[in-house]
Amino acid sequence: MDKSQILEKLKQENCTDIAAEQATNNYWLESKAVNEVFQLFEIDGDIPLDLYVNWKELNSKSWVELCGKLKSDLEAKQLLHRVYDSKSSIPFDHDIWTRTITECLKFKNYERDYTGVAFYYEHLKNQQEIDKKIGPIKDLLIELEQIVGNECYNINKAEPWRRWGVLEPTCERLRYPLTFETDSESVIKTHRVPANISNTDFISGKYVFGGNQLDVFRGLYKVLKHLKEKGLLKDSVVL
Repeated sequence: MDKSQILEKLKQENCTDIAAEQATNNYWLESKAVNEVFQLFEIDGDIPLDLYVNWKELNSKSWVELCGKLKSDLEAKQLLHRVYDSKSSIPFDHDIWTRTITECLKFKNYERDYTGVAFYYEHLKNQQEIDKKIGPIKDLLIELEQIVGNECYNINKAEPWRRWGVLEPTCERLRYPLTFETDSESVIKTHRVPANISNTDFISGKYVFGGNQLDVFRGLYKVLKHLKEKGLLKDSVVL
């Protein structure tokens, strides 16, 4: 994308011999915004300029509006840098930042302010962390939950003497249902973990008891982590 060609096109569209004063003023505002956008791009090489221009064209936005959006996103980046630079153990992730902007610009009506962009960065970073920690042990967590979930009884049908003080009760068991909250803000109630559930949705799995809930997969993950710290798990179990 060539800045000189963009400026020449703006000039042709607005600065003719019969151009109205408003069109001429529009040219100066737009050309100023073009220069500022390219200046920001030169300062910060991480800016996916082509994606921003595509977003501008898709939404029929002006260069002035594009410049404002770019400044807002860079404000979010500066905010995140201040937060993460103060945490030496958790550096700012440039790859996740690029992914954040790339994902946001896919939406036609992208109107996130700088705080919204920062929150979306946090969402993607959290997603990456969960994938890293939960992905390798997801099948194991599912197996453990099935054991826990099958140790459920109806107090009105299971006599206490058939459960008290024994490792293997003989009374009838119930499979307690799981509830998942998904990224799309829907709720799934099921007796089996959905096959293609994402790790972020998976870790939200819980047992609901009226107004209370037990985050069973988070709890099981913490149990495995505790056992690992105690040296009671094989080294092959990565946490």
